[in-house]
Amino acid sequence: HQMLGKAGPLWTGTLWDENLAKKICDTAQNNPDCCGETRKLAKTIAEESFIRQLGFFDVHAIAKELHLTSIPSSEHIFEKIKEKKYQLARTHFANTGIRTTMPEKEFMRVLKKLSEKMK
Repeated sequence: HQMLGKAGPLWTGTLWDENLAKKICDTAQNNPDCCGETRKLAKTIAEESFIRQLGFFDVHAIAKELHLTSIPSSEHIFEKIKEKKYQLARTHFANTGIRTTMPEKEFMRVLKKLSEKMK
């Protein structure tokens, strides 16, 4: 995991269309022909679409970079991010990915502190 270097602006428009993502999610939730997996994916994408942040944090990759021996649960990480008033959502493409408005260095500190509490 490396820090994002400056290269832009490469894109000035939005990456997500929240209205479209919500509409797709609502359609999937109300369609009896949609399987549970499709509904879950649509819901995750809709939740993720509201986070105005480029990139994401892979919890396992950062834990490895920090040489952590214990990885905190997603629930504990989410609680701490919400407690600090940052937005967050799971990513739809990586099981251990979190999209959040929390700065990277602060995210790393949170992960490290939570890991230390597990010892």
